[in-house]
Amino acid sequence: MAALVVTLLVICVLLLAAIVGRLLVVRRRIVTRTDVFRCKVRVTRGTVPHLSHDWPLRASRAEWKHDVLLLHSGLGLSSAYPVAVRFAEDMIEPAQPTWPFRMGSGAVMLRLRLDDDNVIAVASSASAWEKLAGPFIAVAAQGMSPASPSGRGERPRG
Repeated sequence: MAALVVTLLVICVLLLAAIVGRLLVVRRRIVTRTDVFRCKVRVTRGTVPHLSHDWPLRASRAEWKHDVLLLHSGLGLSSAYPVAVRFAEDMIEPAQPTWPFRMGSGAVMLRLRLDDDNVIAVASSASAWEKLAGPFIAVAAQGMSPASPSGRGERPRG
């Protein structure tokens, strides 16, 4: 009887180790991609499945696939939620106040209008502003200058 219990315990430990190992492999594959960035997302108008109107406590990872923002979240980043985006609502702007974001002192934010007319706000670190803008970089990055400390450049005059 004791041998059976030990065998079952060993099998359970091996299964748990395999599951944790798989989650770590999936997370590593996502995090190490060059086009993936750390962000926080909230809904500012309407309702979007799997997203809240409040800023989340934990950051997600996101990547652009054409005009779809693919959000990775959950245990080991094992869940992926596609968000079809119509256009960027405005330029990338400094995220104020920065405390709910915890994305660094130079956090930036971009509002995106979705295909179903809902609006979301995506916040990320200032160093990831090009990844944040994705396919909307021409519109979203107006006024951005990586050389300036705040990330905001001067608009040309004249």
